[in-house]
Amino acid sequence: DETLLIRVDRFDSGRADVREWLLALSGRTCALEAVREVADPLTLPGSPSSAGSLELEALAARPLVQALDLVDAAAPRLDLVVQLRPEATPEARAELAREMRGLCDEGGELGLRVRAAGHPLVAAALDRESARVERVFAPLLIGLSIIGVAAFLRSGLLAFLAVLPAILASAGARAGLRLCGVDGDLILVSVGPIAFVVILASTLHLVSVFRMRYGAGASQLQAAHAARREKFATAMLAALTTAVGFGVFLLSDLRSVSQLGLTVAITVLIVVPLAFLGLTPPLAGIPLRRPRLRPAMRTRWRRLAEQSVRRRGWVVPLAVAVLIAGSYAAVGLPMETNALEYFPRGHTVREDFASIESEGGALSSAEVLVRGASSWDLDRAAFARIGSRLEAVAGLRGVFGPEAVLDEVRESAGIAAFALNRQALERAGRLDGDGEWARWTVRFPTVDDEHCRSILAAVTAAAAAAVDDAAPTGGEFLIAGSLPAVLEMQRHLVGTLSTSLVGTLIATTLLFLLAVRSVRELGIAVLVNLIPVAGVFLAARILGFALDGATVMVAAVVLGLAVDNTFHILHAARHRRDARARLRAFGRVADAAVISSLALALGFMTLALSGFAPTARFGILCSLGALCALASDLIVLPALWVRPRRMRS
Repeated sequence: DETLLIRVDRFDSGRADVREWLLALSGRTCALEAVREVADPLTLPGSPSSAGSLELEALAARPLVQALDLVDAAAPRLDLVVQLRPEATPEARAELAREMRGLCDEGGELGLRVRAAGHPLVAAALDRESARVERVFAPLLIGLSIIGVAAFLRSGLLAFLAVLPAILASAGARAGLRLCGVDGDLILVSVGPIAFVVILASTLHLVSVFRMRYGAGASQLQAAHAARREKFATAMLAALTTAVGFGVFLLSDLRSVSQLGLTVAITVLIVVPLAFLGLTPPLAGIPLRRPRLRPAMRTRWRRLAEQSVRRRGWVVPLAVAVLIAGSYAAVGLPMETNALEYFPRGHTVREDFASIESEGGALSSAEVLVRGASSWDLDRAAFARIGSRLEAVAGLRGVFGPEAVLDEVRESAGIAAFALNRQALERAGRLDGDGEWARWTVRFPTVDDEHCRSILAAVTAAAAAAVDDAAPTGGEFLIAGSLPAVLEMQRHLVGTLSTSLVGTLIATTLLFLLAVRSVRELGIAVLVNLIPVAGVFLAARILGFALDGATVMVAAVVLGLAVDNTFHILHAARHRRDARARLRAFGRVADAAVISSLALALGFMTLALSGFAPTARFGILCSLGALCALASDLIVLPALWVRPRRMRS
């Protein structure tokens, strides 16, 4: 049922060049690989057009033209409905979008206003924006992350070594999808950035410990091996947690979501151990100047932890407030179902779509298929009864069913032959080849999720009543189409968000048991990692963001970043559990946590420069999530983990 509308208006029907261009428009469109058929009022059998002009008044009186609202003689206006092939490839759809843009430009040169709009063009524009993320913003994210890491490590060579495994993981994840024949889309385009940030968070801890040991006087070989021994087990534990969290996406009914989860999980499990093993030789062998460590920085992080413990009366209530507010915000986040909102105002696709609908057009539709107790006998009265039921539904702007096709055949041919009627109905897609299912297309404006669902519910009720009227001895009906499928996909996206969070939380809790020694510490670790997730939901609510194919992944990304730093802090105090050892752990780990979090926040913020809403939202929320995870680990964790009484003693 994928169609788009070509609307031509503001033209002089008496101009020969205009008439010639309009008559050729249908044939040029049909020649495109993605197009199955074009409903063109100028090419209907017996269309009244003369050599000097187009007789729009006569065309507007045709039953089929009226049912599809193809002609307005007063404007004047002429519409063509283009039906796409279901098997059309993304490349063929992209070619269609380019050709439509070219037709609009050609019409403008002739003094016409030509607009092409429809959900297939919106989908093609989404594909272009997804490709742009890969070509422009993903490399920009990587570039700024390298700059940020180099600034914090004060070594371009160390920064390159830290980022190299993440770059290879990002490129490898996308290459693996392409080798498997998986095309990119709005969801899968985030595979590269997600793989990059997860791997970078792990390798930075290794490089940071190497830098600390080397700066303290150890040889490069000793520092490299010491860093690997100290961080390998913790990094693998964090990687396993992240992989399980993304692996939960396999439970999603959406293919793109499950493919993303599987790809990231496999990438993390393969690259993290290889990165720790592969980085040891270059760290031990490349010529490096011995870094000048600043003990004041480590003391500063330890003092920050001490201040958090002393002010736990403020820190803990604030953390609980963020958790409660974030939970409330997550429940109230709306779902973005209108893809037009993804594009900035002024975008051609959005403007043409909105302008046609503002003129009374309806570019969203659903299909109603009805089967009677026996095969249809081409009784117009039965078809008309069903059509009248559907036309009575409030909010619809048009119903196209078999009755309009039969009227058109009888008017143009002057007969009511069974064979001719049957052929016309099948060609128009109003009757299937077996003559069992009749089909009506209901059209309505593109509106929000709630309104679409209410219209479809009313259409469903009308179809049920129509079946009782037309086939009282028994019948059935189906409500189908691209829009109902999109609404169902949105429901699954929300389910994916909750499922991934619950699954990741369960996996995180089980794996934290390997790093903690008491139920109290387990509860603290889980709580600390839920705070940045709640903070992201709260920020989304404050900023007015809606959930879409990209933002549903933010919670899993943020949780993966937060878990990594928490594991390293807990592991740094694994041998001693007194207050001094715990406070010292922040001094040992905080440098790497701060470097990775700030570098990733800077990299993610580059995505906010995109004019494409899902990309910008994803970048802003991930950037805020990285900072919130850092604050939770450096401020909330010590306030809950270190007891003030023991610290004073």
